[in-house]
Amino acid sequence: FALTVGSANKFEVMEGELALAQASDPKLKEFAPMMLKDHTVALQELQAAAKASNIVLPPDIALGAMHHAKIHATKNRKGPDFDQAYRADQVQAHQQAVAILDTYAAAGGNSALKAWAAKALPLMRKHFEHLQAPGMGSGSR
Repeated sequence: FALTVGSANKFEVMEGELALAQASDPKLKEFAPMMLKDHTVALQELQAAAKASNIVLPPDIALGAMHHAKIHATKNRKGPDFDQAYRADQVQAHQQAVAILDTYAAAGGNSALKAWAAKALPLMRKHFEHLQAPGMGSGSR
């Protein structure tokens, strides 16, 4: 669980950095700094929860194959092409995050990680709602 959500948070940070540089949609440019900040903090809090449980996570969690492929696929895109790919990636990532956090918060086996999941869940839902806003990632101005 910790490695899976750690990799997901790192993906959010890395793709958010790409969005700062490559997005053309003003709504996505506003969204990207929130992703960087929120997911950097979530990753730090995950590291702390893992440490409190004597779970050793690498200081620099590696991306999973799926996340690595998504970064590779979006890193050379620009403008509206990037915007569409980024929004699609983020919608999928946040749907998955909400599902895994909801499950672990309800039935996870580690109390510190369970508390972390419960704390992170509302934020992931908020991000998902932002992504559902009319015009988000459509290039509308």
